[in-house]
Amino acid sequence: MLSFDVIGDIAIVKGFLSSDEDNSKYIDIINSNKHIKTVLCQKDGIDGKFRLSKLEWVLGDRRTNTTHQEYGCRFYVDLKYVYYSPRLSFERMRISQDINPQEIILNMFGGVGSFSILIARYTRTSKIYSIDINPKAVQYTLKNINLNQLL
Repeated sequence: MLSFDVIGDIAIVKGFLSSDEDNSKYIDIINSNKHIKTVLCQKDGIDGKFRLSKLEWVLGDRRTNTTHQEYGCRFYVDLKYVYYSPRLSFERMRISQDINPQEIILNMFGGVGSFSILIARYTRTSKIYSIDINPKAVQYTLKNINLNQLL
Protein backbone atom coordinates (compact mmCIF):
# COMPACT_ATOMS: atom_id res chain seq x y z
CA MET A 1 0.00 0.00 0.00
CA LEU A 2 1.21 3.49 -0.85
CA SER A 3 1.53 6.09 1.89
CA PHE A 4 -0.25 9.36 1.25
CA ASP A 5 -1.54 12.52 2.90
CA VAL A 6 -5.20 13.45 2.75
CA ILE A 7 -6.34 17.05 2.38
CA GLY A 8 -10.12 17.24 2.16
CA ASP A 9 -11.06 14.72 -0.52
CA ILE A 10 -7.62 14.75 -2.19
CA ALA A 11 -4.91 12.15 -1.58
CA ILE A 12 -1.30 13.20 -2.22
CA VAL A 13 1.20 10.45 -2.93
CA LYS A 14 4.91 11.26 -2.83
CA GLY A 15 6.76 10.12 -5.96
CA PHE A 16 5.42 8.17 -8.90
CA LEU A 17 5.34 4.41 -9.16
CA SER A 18 7.90 3.09 -11.58
CA SER A 19 6.57 2.06 -14.97
CA ASP A 20 7.05 -1.58 -13.95
CA GLU A 21 4.66 -1.28 -11.00
CA ASP A 22 0.94 -1.82 -11.15
CA ASN A 23 -1.17 1.36 -11.38
CA SER A 24 -3.89 -0.38 -9.33
CA LYS A 25 -2.23 0.93 -6.14
CA TYR A 26 -3.59 4.37 -7.00
CA ILE A 27 -7.01 2.88 -7.69
CA ASP A 28 -6.85 1.14 -4.29
CA ILE A 29 -6.51 4.54 -2.59
CA ILE A 30 -9.87 5.67 -3.97
CA ASN A 31 -11.57 2.28 -3.58
CA SER A 32 -10.54 1.87 0.06
CA ASN A 33 -11.18 5.53 1.01
CA LYS A 34 -14.61 6.42 -0.36
CA HIS A 35 -14.27 10.11 0.59
CA ILE A 36 -11.21 10.55 -1.67
CA LYS A 37 -12.17 11.87 -5.11
CA THR A 38 -8.75 12.87 -6.47
CA VAL A 39 -5.25 11.40 -6.32
CA LEU A 40 -2.32 13.74 -6.95
CA CYS A 41 1.37 12.92 -6.97
CA GLN A 42 3.98 15.18 -5.40
CA LYS A 43 6.99 14.76 -7.66
CA ASP A 44 9.51 16.88 -5.78
CA GLY A 45 9.72 18.60 -2.43
CA ILE A 46 8.27 21.95 -1.51
CA ASP A 47 9.90 24.73 -3.52
CA GLY A 48 10.04 28.48 -4.11
CA LYS A 49 9.19 31.52 -2.04
CA PHE A 50 5.53 30.43 -1.84
CA ARG A 51 6.55 26.90 -0.69
CA LEU A 52 4.49 25.10 -3.31
CA SER A 53 4.48 21.43 -4.24
CA LYS A 54 4.82 20.25 -7.82
CA LEU A 55 1.67 18.16 -8.12
CA GLU A 56 0.50 16.03 -11.01
CA TRP A 57 -2.97 14.58 -11.43
CA VAL A 58 -3.03 10.79 -11.29
CA LEU A 59 -6.62 9.63 -10.85
CA GLY A 60 -10.16 10.83 -10.15
CA ASP A 61 -11.44 14.38 -10.51
CA ARG A 62 -8.98 16.68 -12.31
CA ARG A 63 -8.66 19.41 -9.70
CA THR A 64 -6.40 20.70 -6.96
CA ASN A 65 -8.97 22.53 -4.82
CA THR A 66 -10.80 21.10 -1.84
CA THR A 67 -12.21 21.94 1.58
CA HIS A 68 -10.33 20.37 4.47
CA GLN A 69 -11.87 19.95 7.91
CA GLU A 70 -9.88 20.01 11.12
CA TYR A 71 -11.02 20.40 14.76
CA GLY A 72 -14.38 21.84 13.72
CA CYS A 73 -12.87 24.39 11.31
CA ARG A 74 -12.96 24.25 7.53
CA PHE A 75 -10.22 25.41 5.19
CA TYR A 76 -10.66 25.99 1.51
CA VAL A 77 -7.35 25.34 -0.27
CA ASP A 78 -6.12 25.08 -3.83
CA LEU A 79 -2.92 23.08 -3.66
CA LYS A 80 -1.78 24.46 -6.99
CA TYR A 81 -1.49 27.95 -5.45
CA VAL A 82 -1.00 27.51 -1.68
CA TYR A 83 0.89 25.33 0.78
CA TYR A 84 -1.08 23.22 3.22
CA SER A 85 0.01 20.29 5.36
CA PRO A 86 -2.44 18.06 7.23
CA ARG A 87 0.54 16.74 9.20
CA LEU A 88 0.56 19.96 11.23
CA SER A 89 -3.00 19.45 12.49
CA PHE A 90 -2.07 18.40 16.03
CA GLU A 91 0.53 21.18 16.27
CA ARG A 92 -2.01 23.80 15.18
CA MET A 93 -4.43 22.70 17.90
CA ARG A 94 -1.67 22.46 20.52
CA ILE A 95 -0.54 26.01 19.79
CA SER A 96 -4.11 27.35 19.81
CA GLN A 97 -4.65 25.87 23.28
CA ASP A 98 -1.43 27.44 24.58
CA ILE A 99 -2.52 31.04 23.91
CA ASN A 100 -3.23 33.22 26.93
CA PRO A 101 -6.44 35.27 26.96
CA GLN A 102 -6.12 38.74 25.47
CA GLU A 103 -2.76 38.01 23.80
CA ILE A 104 -2.15 39.73 20.48
CA ILE A 105 -1.07 37.14 17.93
CA LEU A 106 1.24 37.70 14.96
CA ASN A 107 1.12 34.68 12.65
CA MET A 108 4.02 35.00 10.20
CA PHE A 109 3.82 32.72 7.15
CA GLY A 110 0.09 32.39 7.86
CA GLY A 111 -0.78 30.46 4.70
CA VAL A 112 -4.52 29.89 4.33
CA GLY A 113 -5.08 30.97 7.95
CA SER A 114 -5.20 27.56 9.60
CA PHE A 115 -3.25 28.52 12.75
CA SER A 116 -5.03 31.89 13.03
CA ILE A 117 -8.50 30.45 12.51
CA LEU A 118 -8.02 27.69 15.09
CA ILE A 119 -6.69 30.27 17.55
CA ALA A 120 -9.67 32.55 16.88
CA ARG A 121 -12.11 29.66 17.29
CA TYR A 122 -10.68 28.28 20.54
CA THR A 123 -9.21 31.22 22.47
CA ARG A 124 -10.14 34.73 23.55
CA THR A 125 -7.49 36.82 21.87
CA SER A 126 -7.93 40.51 21.28
CA LYS A 127 -6.27 40.55 17.85
CA ILE A 128 -4.75 38.10 15.37
CA TYR A 129 -2.58 39.23 12.49
CA SER A 130 -1.98 36.60 9.81
CA ILE A 131 0.69 37.54 7.27
CA ASP A 132 1.85 35.72 4.14
CA ILE A 133 3.93 36.70 1.11
CA ASN A 134 1.70 34.63 -1.19
CA PRO A 135 -1.25 36.79 -2.34
CA LYS A 136 -3.33 33.67 -3.09
CA ALA A 137 -2.81 32.48 0.50
CA VAL A 138 -4.06 35.84 1.76
CA GLN A 139 -7.16 35.51 -0.46
CA TYR A 140 -7.82 32.01 0.92
CA THR A 141 -7.34 33.26 4.49
CA LEU A 142 -10.09 35.81 3.92
CA LYS A 143 -12.35 33.14 2.38
CA ASN A 144 -11.63 30.82 5.31
CA ILE A 145 -12.42 33.52 7.87
CA ASN A 146 -15.83 33.87 6.22
CA LEU A 147 -16.23 30.11 5.79
CA ASN A 148 -15.73 29.69 9.55
CA GLN A 149 -17.96 32.69 10.38
CA LEU A 150 -15.28 34.48 12.37
CA LEU A 151 -16.08 38.07 11.39
